Amino acid sequence: MQSDNIMGFIIVGVGIICWIWVLLDCIRDPELDAASRKRWIAFVALVPAIGALFYVQHRRSEHKAQNFPAPETPRQAASPAPFQHLEHFSPHVHAEDPIVEETSAQEQEPHHDL
Repeated sequence: MQSDNIMGFIIVGVGIICWIWVLLDCIRDPELDAASRKRWIAFVALVPAIGALFYVQHRRSEHKAQNFPAPETPRQAASPAPFQHLEHFSPHVHAEDPIVEETSAQEQEPHHDL
């Protein structure tokens, strides 16, 4: 019975600390204008658990959008065809490549081991 009370106090205490942290973040955030700041503070203060979760999620998505912008083109359209970067697999490159022609000539010569 005693451990249930202690665990409850710990959970409530962590919740209150997180709630205070979110309120302080709302107050100190330089990116929020005055009207948005007042709305967020009122929402977090009046509906503590849900308001704090919404605020953290909103700020996280804004942070992600600012620091990790989405690519301008879709990922699949920007990716090359498979094995395109491996030039030695394409037949037209071999005809013009002097190194390939040189090794082909060397391979045709018989090897004499002494």
